[in-house]
Amino acid sequence: QWKLFSSMILGSVLWMMLAQAGPETPVMYPNQSVSIGERLIYKITWLGIPVGKGEIWVKEKIKFKNRDVIHVMGVVETNKVLSKVYPLHDEAHSWMDGESLESLQFEKKIDELKMKTHERMRFDRSEGKGYLEILNSGQKKGFEVQVPVHDVLSAVFWARRQRLLPGQS
Repeated sequence: QWKLFSSMILGSVLWMMLAQAGPETPVMYPNQSVSIGERLIYKITWLGIPVGKGEIWVKEKIKFKNRDVIHVMGVVETNKVLSKVYPLHDEAHSWMDGESLESLQFEKKIDELKMKTHERMRFDRSEGKGYLEILNSGQKKGFEVQVPVHDVLSAVFWARRQRLLPGQS
């Protein structure tokens, strides 16, 4: 489910950005700013039928270990009708470096029909390591990461900073 959400969000953002660039459109320059309160709202449909909504917003800018950090939050949920059959309310938080927009920490709370979990991932770019903690069970494990480090939310804001040229991918 989470992979589907991440694919939908990133795919939607990239398609919206690409849809604006036609053969006669001038070069699009990336938006370098991330503003507190900025919201991206998505209507989620399946075969043209509304099934839910997704929102991503910039919650706050904070200082953490002498770094500027941006806290972004995302929620996806099924609408009232589908919630009767398949209730879904998933929440994600990303704490991104204020300059590079690389992910420092990612947290997700999944609340679906047959799955409930609360997980936190911390990333150490200098060591090339990530650390997963499943808060429901206390389980912990480490894993390798590649630089730049992004989660599903930080990737959306990183993609907006990229220069898009018509006819190039």
